[in-house]
Amino acid sequence: MIRRAWVIDDTNETLFAELDRSRYRTLKRGRKDNIVSIDLRIARLLVNLARTNENEVFLDPFVGSGIIAQEAMLVGAHVIGIDTNPRYLSMVGSGVYTDSINSDSLLSPIKDNSIHSIATDPPYNRLSISNIDLDSFYRKFAEESFRILRRGGYIAFSHPTYVDSLDWFLNLGFELVISGLQYVHGGLTRLIYVFRKP
Repeated sequence: MIRRAWVIDDTNETLFAELDRSRYRTLKRGRKDNIVSIDLRIARLLVNLARTNENEVFLDPFVGSGIIAQEAMLVGAHVIGIDTNPRYLSMVGSGVYTDSINSDSLLSPIKDNSIHSIATDPPYNRLSISNIDLDSFYRKFAEESFRILRRGGYIAFSHPTYVDSLDWFLNLGFELVISGLQYVHGGLTRLIYVFRKP
């Protein structure tokens, strides 16, 4: 991991940037409420893969513990987090860049073509989405993402390998940028997808 970046010319050496990772350790230790959340490195990866930029509008439609939203805040994006559970939204905290919406992400109140980037780790536990089957859930997630994402915008998300969402996104017109696997533990391997809205 790069912690410092130097600019060196013929005679001078200048510190260009320095990264303070102390906030990451604090966030990791601060969770004592049994909410399942993804690893901080994967959260940062998803934010980066979604091409999240400073002062642009970023959305985590399944904000949960807020780890991905906090990573986007560190980039300087204007972050919107949506969750059906108000308890999760209160944990995300209020910052200069954070807006929290208590809503169903599959029926999002977000305006069409208003989001620059989306990164999320959708619920895949049947208890989390008990009123809808996984196939319908990911179809609706793809439709809502396509509706609210701006042209040229990116979405990065992960889900278990037993979920098949690729066709839903491609059939809507998303372009697949990259996909990969992340081994979590013996019972869980995640697929990571990055799509671009043309």
